[in-house]
Amino acid sequence: MVGKDPWQNDEYAPDNLGTKNCGESDHHERTSQCRCDHRRSSFPSVARRREAAMPVSIATRVRHEFDLARQCRKELRNWPAVLIRVGLNHLGWSYGVFTVTSRGGVTLRAPNHRTSWWSLVDVLVLDDYRLRDVSWEDPFAVRTALVIGANVGSFTCALAARLPEATFTCVEPSPSTLTWLRLNLARNGLTGRATVVPAALAEADGETELWASENAFSSASLSPRKGGMVTVQGMSFGSLVATAGGKAEIVSLSCLGGELAAIAEAYAEVWATVEQLFLEYGPTASQHFEEMRARLGRFGLDLVWHHRIARFPGSGKAYFARAR
Repeated sequence: MVGKDPWQNDEYAPDNLGTKNCGESDHHERTSQCRCDHRRSSFPSVARRREAAMPVSIATRVRHEFDLARQCRKELRNWPAVLIRVGLNHLGWSYGVFTVTSRGGVTLRAPNHRTSWWSLVDVLVLDDYRLRDVSWEDPFAVRTALVIGANVGSFTCALAARLPEATFTCVEPSPSTLTWLRLNLARNGLTGRATVVPAALAEADGETELWASENAFSSASLSPRKGGMVTVQGMSFGSLVATAGGKAEIVSLSCLGGELAAIAEAYAEVWATVEQLFLEYGPTASQHFEEMRARLGRFGLDLVWHHRIARFPGSGKAYFARAR
């Protein structure tokens, strides 16, 4: 899963990029169902996407770095070491291993490169999936979770700490990232509770080719990026649910472009067991959040919250839950 930089905040999204605010921040108070209108009139052009990716002001960056430091001190046991590493990264030093340990005892490691370790900070420090806000009726109930795009295991390990009886099926296609995923699962005592599936989400089962970095520096993607092409096993959403035992009460879906295909191609029966969905979607022109929202609504999953990543139009995160 891909993290969000602290200065990628929706309140700084330029109005001319088509982001329509409803009078509230996109990070508005959580309600039983989001009723804000976040529709976008059309997918932004390349020029407008480049404009959105322009750096924000120095003052804004400094303010967010101070916010990040404050949050690290609050949430992490090893916050001094983390802040030193972050500062050295800004100076161009990115060697060794980046380690974070939460106050709750979750320890995660990744290569000391910003695109690798940001998901650790994103989940354990900034709580970008808002796991702290989810009200679990019975945290000790037996649940099955399917994590598609598990990356180095940040989401899995954080959720496992909150649900001690849950079992996990972690799907990750990148060979280099798989190594770090398995190490983090073992480090947090999840070897017996988590099954790793080296595969990519696809519309149909079969081999597919993806771009992947050599040292978990970025997630595997259909789009060209640093690294090289790797051939991996592709599996449909239905096949992944079957691999998880035929049901997946909790689903995390983060595969940088394949989200709509997974939702559109799957039958309603496949989604029938899903109670909660944590969704991260990427800027793919062929998909639109409102399409995914409508489709999931037909499956009985209602939108609880949604925020866009301002610097990357077309990208965002959302949480859906089945009405009880």
